[in-house]
Amino acid sequence: MQSPPQYSSQYPSTQSLLKPALGKYAEVAADEHAVPEYRKQSFKQKYLGGIKRTLRFFAAIACVVLIVNLSWLGYAKSHYGIVNGFGIIQEGECEEVKNLSTWYHLLINILSTLLLTGSNAFMAAYSCPSREEVDKAHQRGRYMHVGGLSFGNLRRIAKRKGLVVLILAISSVPFHLLYNSLVFTSLATNQYYWSVVTEDFSTGAPFNITRTSIDYYNHTYLTFDATPPSTTLKDSDDLAQIMDGYWMDMQRNASSWQRLENKDCIKKYENAFISGRRNVLLVSSTKNDTNSVLMYGSWTVFDYPIEYCLNQLTTDTCSINFSMTIMIVVLSFNALKVVLMLWVLFRFDAEKILASVGDAAASFLTHEDPTTMQMCLADKRNIRKDWRARGIARPFNPKRHHWGTAVRVKRIVFFLLLMIFTFCVVLFFGVWGFVHVKNQGIDLTPSGLWSMGFGTLNQNALVIYGSEAGNNPISMAIVANIPQIFLAAVYLMYMGIMSAMFLAQDWSRFAFKGQTLMVSTPSGKQRGTWLLGAPLIWGIILLVLQTLLHWFISQSLFMVQAITYDKDGKVFVNNDDYPNHSTFTNCGYSPIAIIFSIVAAFILLFSLVIFMLRRFPAGTPPVVSTCTAAISAACHPMVRDEDMIYKELRWGVSGGFPNGLGICRLSQVKRGRLEGHIRLRLGVHLRSDMDENI
Repeated sequence: MQSPPQYSSQYPSTQSLLKPALGKYAEVAADEHAVPEYRKQSFKQKYLGGIKRTLRFFAAIACVVLIVNLSWLGYAKSHYGIVNGFGIIQEGECEEVKNLSTWYHLLINILSTLLLTGSNAFMAAYSCPSREEVDKAHQRGRYMHVGGLSFGNLRRIAKRKGLVVLILAISSVPFHLLYNSLVFTSLATNQYYWSVVTEDFSTGAPFNITRTSIDYYNHTYLTFDATPPSTTLKDSDDLAQIMDGYWMDMQRNASSWQRLENKDCIKKYENAFISGRRNVLLVSSTKNDTNSVLMYGSWTVFDYPIEYCLNQLTTDTCSINFSMTIMIVVLSFNALKVVLMLWVLFRFDAEKILASVGDAAASFLTHEDPTTMQMCLADKRNIRKDWRARGIARPFNPKRHHWGTAVRVKRIVFFLLLMIFTFCVVLFFGVWGFVHVKNQGIDLTPSGLWSMGFGTLNQNALVIYGSEAGNNPISMAIVANIPQIFLAAVYLMYMGIMSAMFLAQDWSRFAFKGQTLMVSTPSGKQRGTWLLGAPLIWGIILLVLQTLLHWFISQSLFMVQAITYDKDGKVFVNNDDYPNHSTFTNCGYSPIAIIFSIVAAFILLFSLVIFMLRRFPAGTPPVVSTCTAAISAACHPMVRDEDMIYKELRWGVSGGFPNGLGICRLSQVKRGRLEGHIRLRLGVHLRSDMDENI
């Protein structure tokens, strides 16, 4: 373990540094007219600028999402009611419902992205330290992070703050696992009767099903496949008489049924889920003068040559449903987030948080940190080495660094490993899915995949088969949303890396022009912090990309529910004699949505690589990023003025000496120039015996 830095007796006592300058960083006189113009807050700065603007905005978003969810629940419950834990939002023709479901999920992903982005913003703000916490860490030879979410800070900040951050993080998990399955589509799957008939059956040829072979499925009585839906009779004579009426009805209407060639007929009826059609007549070339019904029962053709088939088209009713259980969970954690956000807003000023790089710089410029003296060229990646070599003069390195140097190597490696793992998982299941739909005879061309639907259920694209899957819809919801957890972890790290690079880029500009600090509570000419953790245009682009990626994934793998309808178009009523499930919950997938997700993920990764490879201009300061010690090392001005934090600053060599040694630091710009500033070509660290007292 590194030993704490040793202090020279010439440095001021650390007790004088325990009073941090936060917020406005300097006490303001009670008389408003006595406040200098450069310290006054404009209306925009007071109500629309800084980090509290961001927190208020996202707290309002969380309240709006809560109200929308409550209103949604109230409307659905009053208009449709809730049966067996499920409610209906809208029902109608299946094609229309499928399209509406896609847009409902887009709305859900917009709301959830805004809510979770806001939650991350509160976590980032509340995980930042106060000046007192920074001083304690620096005295132990440790640094902290400001301006972004850092779970490493939780060990060194107040426990109440760390607890709030952890609860906010944990409360996001149910949203990732369940929110997208709050709304799901219930589709119709139809039971049907089949018959092998002669070609003249549809024109009224006589038939007698009592003398027709029947498939018994190894039972002594007819199975449901050849039984009217509500019939439980096992007496074959009575049953045949009832069935005779059904076949007469089919004969009367068969002439209006759709004709399908054999190949198309098999494709339509080979799946377990039949939608848009019911009964089917298999027309054989076999002739029979006394009986036009050759066979009926299950889907097996007993050596009869089939010419074509006639199938009965139906208009199925589908619905957009919601789960009451998921709704209660979502509402509970939504309310918890609102409470925690309001708590952070209420406690924010009292915690005296250094929420941005500018906050930290302003605090160090106002109250000097002696632990980082004589290490003005320290950068983020080598801060511990620089701490050990404090006071040793070394030349300034004019090398142009990449933006990626603003991020720890371990963080980048972990992010890339997580991305590779995620891609491997997606690739594995993607290949499995494409092979599966190919085996179902689906055309894998773009047009063929698009015809399957974007995020809509297709009977050829189900993840799990078997009725047991329908026993626990919540389990299906969790299975369908596991990819959202991986995406959330990836995107949290992605935004952390991007924010660190943008902050480093903003810091680098101090070497080339005078600019004010970007602080959480701006006054005068000070700049407010970014709304979305990056310059506005980039923040909006990244937020839109995040929303689309979540939406694409929600459409790639999703929970669905199939409701079985009998031959008459009524919901099949389950009973002991016929143990088929009338409602079946499963996970469906959309191959075309998977492709969109993969493309969006590559864009995400590619954009990060592009930004990391960008270079800072030559002559920029050491990359401090979010590291408090590196920021502190640059904040040892020759003349300490409490007003300088409100004015334009530049970084460079100030205080030249005959031996050519100087100190690189932030200094105040006066009358268009940097006071005491020497254009930086070769900077060196000032030796320990050449302090600012010279």
